[in-house]
Amino acid sequence: MLAVVVSAIIALSQPRGSTAPGISENTIRAHIKFLSDDMLEGRGTGARGGEIAAKYIAAQMEALGLKGAGSNGSFLQPVALVGVKADPGTRLKNLGQQW
Repeated sequence: MLAVVVSAIIALSQPRGSTAPGISENTIRAHIKFLSDDMLEGRGTGARGGEIAAKYIAAQMEALGLKGAGSNGSFLQPVALVGVKADPGTRLKNLGQQW
């Protein structure tokens, strides 16, 4: 997913009709370094790191002059997410064996 987002940011930053490869290794590295940093806490469902990553990507798209399609021109879309935690007492059984 990270590669798709970074690729989209880079592709959208290229002038239309441009044939010159304007992709900078340093730019790609900087985006990946930030989005994969431990500071974003793994980006689990509803986690603060996911919000930070989403806002970062939206800011990059805005900096490119893109217009968001969400309400009031936002790049973000509200989505109801559900997080599930396994019961620690759950056991796996197979052919009468238990682990």
